[in-house]
This record gives sequence, structure tokens and C-alpha cells, in this order.
Amino acid sequence: MNAPTEDTAGMVRHEEHLHVHIETIPREVVHVEKVIVTEQRTLTVEVRREELRITLFSRGFG
Repeated sequence: MNAPTEDTAGMVRHEEHLHVHIETIPREVVHVEKVIVTEQRTLTVEVRREELRITLFSRGFG
């Protein structure tokens, strides 16, 4: 590369590099426990069902 003269200009290019490091550090201990809880409740609910209604009609013969 030629040295800069009065007619030319020079520039120095720089680069930056960032190195990232992630480290896991324990902070607390958590205990998870599954329990079964039984309770009594009284609820009003709407219940639907199908019914078959049969009607007998007698016909007189003769």
C-alpha cells in the first residue's frame, strides 16, 4: 500500500469483538409436592336426558 500523499487520504479501519458467556448460578431450591385434597360441595346443575314416550291408541274393529 502506498503512503498517503497530499492528493490522497488514508483511514485505519478497526473492528470490535464481543465475547458473551452465560453461566448458570443456583439461587434457590424449590420443592414440588402433589397432594390430593377432598372437599364437599353442593352445586345446582342443569341435567338433560332423552325420554321415549309411547302412546297406545286402540282402534275398534268391525
